[in-house]
Amino acid sequence: MPLTRGSRTHLSQDLFDDLNRDDLPAAYFRHMNHVGREVAEALTETRRPTIEQDSDSWAGNAIENLHHHLDSEEAWLVIERLVAAAANSRDLSSIGAGPLEDLMRVDGGRFVDRLGELVGRDDRWAYAAGTMYETSAPAAASVIGSIRDSHGRTWKEFGEHLDAMLAADQP
Repeated sequence: MPLTRGSRTHLSQDLFDDLNRDDLPAAYFRHMNHVGREVAEALTETRRPTIEQDSDSWAGNAIENLHHHLDSEEAWLVIERLVAAAANSRDLSSIGAGPLEDLMRVDGGRFVDRLGELVGRDDRWAYAAGTMYETSAPAAASVIGSIRDSHGRTWKEFGEHLDAMLAADQP
């Protein structure tokens, strides 16, 4: 569902256009994988990561600033697009520990029931929400705790199960 020119008048036309691009989810996941590889390499080499711009940085910038530029309902719509497009647990982790956690920190009371409902019926949402830090998103702490307790497997096993399920859904 495309965004409309909503309540945030300081949303630049470029950012508005980026958030409506069909390739936003795929570009965001590629960018996060690029960032993740650099951080992992830096840790292995005991150096500070140097995150250079890549061709998908526009998507990372757009998603990183969601809650600054959109009202909460519009940000939720973008997060829904990301969750639906996620191809694996790594993608879902980047949503949960990124824009979902940010939204729940700023306006969690408004979305905690909606999130709880989605978590109860959709493993994608459960995994994404389970990667949030409870201290960063206190309104969602009970939802996060229930996810980690309810799947009857380790978090790693849950991720592997989800990856297999998502791979089977791919054409």
